[in-house]
Amino acid sequence: MLTKIQKKLDTLTANANIESMPIVGRYNASAVAKYLAMDVEEFKRLNPGFDKLLSNGQFYYIRLPIDKMKIFENKRQIILQQSVEMIVSGSVAISI
Repeated sequence: MLTKIQKKLDTLTANANIESMPIVGRYNASAVAKYLAMDVEEFKRLNPGFDKLLSNGQFYYIRLPIDKMKIFENKRQIILQQSVEMIVSGSVAISI
């Protein structure tokens, strides 16, 4: 079902000001949204199942508005580090 949702989102993003790119790593939705100054709910709407798939070591096609994607691409290592720090410190719940 998640694959079906992702395919539908891919179709929608092709028609919107949204870009996608494959990522892997212990990124966390809250940390990414915070770093990009995005509403967490908007981020989760664009990226369903984000935390669960990445916590299982799977690739994920992150979807972001074009301006936010440019920031993410330039700062992805810092965002990943902040994500891991949030998980280790217990600032976020880990969903498995």
